Amino acid sequence: MDLKFLGKGSAFYPELGNNSAFFIEKNNLFLIDCGENIFERIKKNKLLEDKEDLYVFITHTHPDHVGSLGSLIFYQYYIYGKRTKIVLANYRQKCLLKKLFSCIGVRKEHYEFLKTKDIENKFQSFSCVEFLETEHTATMHSFNIIFKTEKGIVFYSGDSMSLKNLQRYYGDKIDKIYLDAQPSSSNVEGHLRISTIESELPIELKRKVYLMHLNDKTIKEAEAKKFKIVKTIDEK
Repeated sequence: MDLKFLGKGSAFYPELGNNSAFFIEKNNLFLIDCGENIFERIKKNKLLEDKEDLYVFITHTHPDHVGSLGSLIFYQYYIYGKRTKIVLANYRQKCLLKKLFSCIGVRKEHYEFLKTKDIENKFQSFSCVEFLETEHTATMHSFNIIFKTEKGIVFYSGDSMSLKNLQRYYGDKIDKIYLDAQPSSSNVEGHLRISTIESELPIELKRKVYLMHLNDKTIKEAEAKKFKIVKTIDEK
């Protein structure tokens, strides 16, 4: 399963677009996160046209990951007459999203909450999906996302400063690893430093790693150290 990216930028680097990935199976769109400028990019690229259903996975509720989620839900409902299907990490996330929606006018009829078991073994791209709570900030519930596919595990870090959840799968077949990254010199907590990825990730897995959630300094260091970097659908 290959993820495509609408944006790959860190929170303070919106010129690269907010970090958001997606994939399409037949006429279903699966979206990971929907930051401030992601709805605009979805509309620009006509990703909702001719789609049966829209499934959304949310890693956490920082603005660069949910900032235009309300607009996306409204558009899907009022233009296409369809409810957005939001796949939940757990009950706490459900409560948090309900509070968010109540603040921005998103009503129950606009969306539908699903549990991960509701989409197990229903698609060819993946057999099941798991949310694993991770360390990002002290006040934020943040999740890694695991897709189990025929080719192996697809790991999506979201925003995280730990590889602990990925390490649980080192004995399994791993297909792709998407990691948020920051420069090794950064003194900011919340994301994986490139030096941490280098030191903690087995060398045989490095070729499966794609870095995301980037700024210019991260890109420069990543390229110097021969890491692969995700490309957005607007890049040639």
